[in-house]
Amino acid sequence: MEEKAPVFYPFSERFRDFALERNFRSASFESDKKQLRILLFFSVAFLGAAVINNVIDQDIYSSNIIVPRILITIEALALIGSVVIILLMEKIEDFVIFDITFFVLLIIHTVLTLYDNIIRPADYIGAFYICNYIIYYVFVPISTRYQAPPALLLSAGMIITLLLLKNPNYPAQVTYSLLALVFLNISCHIMSVKLGRSNRSSYLALQEGKQGTRRMKKLAKEIKTLSDVFPLCSACLKIRDEKGHWLDPETYVSVYPKRALDTATCPECNRSHRQLSDSNH
Repeated sequence: MEEKAPVFYPFSERFRDFALERNFRSASFESDKKQLRILLFFSVAFLGAAVINNVIDQDIYSSNIIVPRILITIEALALIGSVVIILLMEKIEDFVIFDITFFVLLIIHTVLTLYDNIIRPADYIGAFYICNYIIYYVFVPISTRYQAPPALLLSAGMIITLLLLKNPNYPAQVTYSLLALVFLNISCHIMSVKLGRSNRSSYLALQEGKQGTRRMKKLAKEIKTLSDVFPLCSACLKIRDEKGHWLDPETYVSVYPKRALDTATCPECNRSHRQLSDSNH
């Protein structure tokens, strides 16, 4: 048995066939925008709360007052940028621009997360960054090739921060954090690939179902056309109905006014023709 060519790229959810991938992304583009719009609304709410919290409680940071103000300014700018993107999202019609836009946003969000962890006290090791991996890989509906770089950048930054800038309360905390980063990247990437492949397989099944429906409708139409054709005797002009009876044209038209006709020879004319042929010989 001949093996089928692989449908997806290895370690990726994308189709090997670029035209098929483009058709899938175009078909799911509106739902992707809706999902990102909801995520951005939550992001706006979170950034707004973060700005308010950092303005009220700036003493939690280990650096001087200038550094937290920089963070607050960046968070405020990110808040404004998220609102602008929500308003402009309806005008984005190309999924490539869509992917690149949110790739840049993920990079900015990653840098902001790392900066926030760097300027906090040396014994502080935040755990909220773990949620970023689920957001990057699962909730942001862009290609995994745009999801992975921000997640890996966040992991590298967290590892450097833990090893060089942090002084945890107990040594094993660093080991647990490193293992968690490795596990999160691998597991979330696998989850993202499986989710993307599942969505694309459903798209293929839907397209095959639509093609099958169209073929069935075409076949039913052809069968109906064939069933509406009845033979017409070329000699006496009698017509055979669906029960095999040969009727006079007037009778047939009154019973089957919309049926099409085809030429044939009724039994009586066929016998007369054979008798005539025998007598000539």
